[in-house]
Amino acid sequence: MKTKVFAIVVGSFLSLQSFAAPVAGCYELNPPGFWSELLQNGANGAVGNEIAAWDDATYSFTGATLAEVQADLTGEWDWITRYEGGVLVLSNVVDSPWFWPCEGAADTAIPFTEVIVKTRSSRFTNEAGRLEFEISGASGPFAFAASYAGVPTAAIVETNVLVGASLASAEICIGERTRMNVVQSTINLSSRGVLPVVLYGSADVDVRNIDFDSIKLECAPALRGHIVDMNRDGYKDMLLKFSTPQVAPTLMDVTDKTVATLVLTAALEDGTPIAAMDTARILNKHKPAKPQKPAKPAKPAKPGKK
Repeated sequence: MKTKVFAIVVGSFLSLQSFAAPVAGCYELNPPGFWSELLQNGANGAVGNEIAAWDDATYSFTGATLAEVQADLTGEWDWITRYEGGVLVLSNVVDSPWFWPCEGAADTAIPFTEVIVKTRSSRFTNEAGRLEFEISGASGPFAFAASYAGVPTAAIVETNVLVGASLASAEICIGERTRMNVVQSTINLSSRGVLPVVLYGSADVDVRNIDFDSIKLECAPALRGHIVDMNRDGYKDMLLKFSTPQVAPTLMDVTDKTVATLVLTAALEDGTPIAAMDTARILNKHKPAKPQKPAKPAKPAKPGKK
């Protein structure tokens, strides 16, 4: 039996406008989840065999079918197998490391055009039935990597055979992480003012290509933004202003006089998620915002004067 390694190759992905936007970053999953391959009529390398990976909670990759098998001429692996199709689904649930509470319990589905599987079998060891694989690849701004080494289990499914086991590792990368600076080191949550934040551009993130309406600090939308090279590194940055009264109720898990981590999320115009983080000391967590003073009534004009 061949060891399977599948690498996800760049393919189109569904617009994030229709789904929860997961927080950008690279996340090593612990536990990593499981893998399986359905062997049509029990045959290795048969066209139509299906591979999958999942963890029963935060992600699943299904629907990729075998199309072509070639020997690995480098000798590092036994076989290089090409699978077509497949969909990676990321769930926006509390257990997922990319969880974003502002979006609700929704899924992001990313289709792939091709999956490459590299396999290595027991000829590399003395353990009968041993399989080894490494998984890597990307689809647009999403990437997946995993590995396995061991002897999988097998079960009969009608005329087919289902093999699988627990993964040794799994990592999912989403979009791009960049840097930001919460200009005020202390945030007074009872303030009625604005909170300035600098979102830094880089070689990977051009802030001029950000969809402004997608920008959120915690769950508060940006009021306005200004493009300027704040740190003079040659990359444009975005100076943003947020309403402190809008940010305050979104900071649910912080306590007064402690340092909190604030998360900014956004998306580029092509749908690529981006995220940035910074810390600030929180004051007056439990105090309501001061009410705005009512406008003074206009003084009546004196008789005989216009």
